[in-house]
Amino acid sequence: MPVKLTVRRHSFTIACEKGAEESMREAARTVDEMIKDVREKWQVADGERAAIMAALTLANRPANGGAIPGKQTMERLCKRIDAALLRTAPRGRASDGVNQ
Repeated sequence: MPVKLTVRRHSFTIACEKGAEESMREAARTVDEMIKDVREKWQVADGERAAIMAALTLANRPANGGAIPGKQTMERLCKRIDAALLRTAPRGRASDGVNQ
């Protein structure tokens, strides 16, 4: 079931199981808040760095009664993050290794 989400100023259409749409929207709100917190707490101006730091923070945070997401789940999430970053970064920026 496709769900349209907005995180920061970026819109995404994500597939999820039927009935899990609200859970996916809540996940988007959580990511949006975490990015905001990272930017404020650590004064990160670069949106890509803030998104990666937020993703790492969320991935390391126990959820669902302390269960940490499995390796396959994390690999899928990392692939989605990589794909989104490649779509939004100017050519040559996503993997050039230049620190800003």
